[in-house]
Amino acid sequence: MKRGISKSLMLIGLVLYAGIWGCNTGSTPIALDLMENNTVTDKESQASAPSCHIHLLSIEDRRLRKNDVGQMNTHPILAKNLKEWLRENLVAHLGPILVLEYTQTPTSTSPVIQLALSLKKMYHHLLLSTQSAIVALEVRLSQDGIYSLPYIIRGRNTSVNWTGSKDSIQDSFNEAIGSALNELSSHLNQRCSA
Repeated sequence: MKRGISKSLMLIGLVLYAGIWGCNTGSTPIALDLMENNTVTDKESQASAPSCHIHLLSIEDRRLRKNDVGQMNTHPILAKNLKEWLRENLVAHLGPILVLEYTQTPTSTSPVIQLALSLKKMYHHLLLSTQSAIVALEVRLSQDGIYSLPYIIRGRNTSVNWTGSKDSIQDSFNEAIGSALNELSSHLNQRCSA
């Protein structure tokens, strides 16, 4: 009797698992508008913003596949408004010291650092019940005509995948870029005080 019940339960479990897996095997892309739910209010990072002026020269996307930012199960994740998202997050983290247009001149006598950012990697992936988002940016700085070697900053967020929704993917990317830009703020602080 017990053997019949356990076989029945195993069969029911297998059917349910196959039904759930069958729902997730499609490859319909997940369209993600990065500006839609962008949360960039990071007061803590603005408090540690550099003390000199930063001229943003450029933001470039140097990835081979421009819209592809990863996968959720079998669904590719496609993102739009990437440069705008990077720029808005940069402004939120560096605050009023960021001069967005190179033609503008700072009003104070504090040092000016020129900044160019290139997106090298940005992807999201699912590992069992967790999700991870990674953002890697190449930073190029110059000051008074002297250029430093480019370097890479990375931001990462790993969290529990509760819903697998677009919002959870967006939140994960927002946390990852916040982590990378906090690292950039730290580097710029060192450069400004040197």
